[in-house]
Amino acid sequence: LLGISVDITERKLAEEALRQARDELAARVEELETLNFVIRTITTTPELETALTIVPKTMVQLFKAQRSGVALLNTAGTELKVVAEFCRNSDMQSTVGRVIPVQDNISSSQVLQTGQVMVIPHAHINPLTAPLHTLLLRLDTDSLMIVPLLVKGRAIGTIGVDRARGEPEFTAAEIKLAQTIAGQIAGTIEVTRLLTEEQRLRQSAEEASEFKSQLLARVSHELRTPLGSILGYSELLHEEVFGPVTTDQKQAAMEIMESTYYLTSLVNELLDQAQYERGNIELHLAPVSLENLVSQVQS
Repeated sequence: LLGISVDITERKLAEEALRQARDELAARVEELETLNFVIRTITTTPELETALTIVPKTMVQLFKAQRSGVALLNTAGTELKVVAEFCRNSDMQSTVGRVIPVQDNISSSQVLQTGQVMVIPHAHINPLTAPLHTLLLRLDTDSLMIVPLLVKGRAIGTIGVDRARGEPEFTAAEIKLAQTIAGQIAGTIEVTRLLTEEQRLRQSAEEASEFKSQLLARVSHELRTPLGSILGYSELLHEEVFGPVTTDQKQAAMEIMESTYYLTSLVNELLDQAQYERGNIELHLAPVSLENLVSQVQS
């Protein structure tokens, strides 16, 4: 009987261990699927701040929290801006857009500097979150987990996960999971930010190029009219259409004509350049006389 009892006990223990292993595996698979969904959403949504709205919602669901928010660090590293938030209680006032100065904010400052997760019990009265006590009290936050978003060891922001009073503390396993998620998300966020900035710069460059082309075309067009008049009257003077002129006057008229020809050619080149940059002119390769080209440059 003793042998049978021991055998049954061992079998139960083995079954329990197998069940726990299956549960852990199922939980891990669910976490990975969730993480892949978050990353896919971020990378396929054009607007970064719109894409980030899925992150806090996912954190609330995974950690059974009451609220989560994503804050990104400005380039100067002086303040965090809340860009996304999700609360189980839809009646809570949103903090999206709120700017949190890093200075004098001990908790956020330490997380950004050390790159380590910080769990703050009784956050609404804890000295580490003194500047946020009023906000945390309004949000009914008790336990607060702040997770850094790290890219190559550099903090670009934080993810905050809140639990209300009466809810359990964050476990070591949950903290590790939060770090894993934040690490994956941070890289995706940084790549998306860089792509967004690149698109913005490219658009600005294209707009500047278009403005330059329009300006060149307009200035050149406005110059051609008076140049044409100057050239025409100079030719009339040179040909003595208005009456006899002295030799010096005739030479002066010739110099005016030559200068006007030169300016006209410059204006035409500017117009051609503007038209080429706008795609209205096609270039065709053709032989050119280097002797004539050098002669023109020298003259």
